[in-house]
Amino acid sequence: MGLKLVAEGHTSREIGALLFIRAKTVERHRANLLQKLGMRDRLELTRYAIRVGLVDP
Repeated sequence: MGLKLVAEGHTSREIGALLFIRAKTVERHRANLLQKLGMRDRLELTRYAIRVGLVDP
């Protein structure tokens, strides 16, 4: 769900509120995703989410 929210353009604070976690935790999860997927930024994560069908283009 977190990747979908990132791809939809939500801020760390918004995602944190939706998932009942701190914004810093959201940022850490995003950093872990970037590292695991070998990506550099939110734009690449968004492209990936579109490619795998999590969000519509």
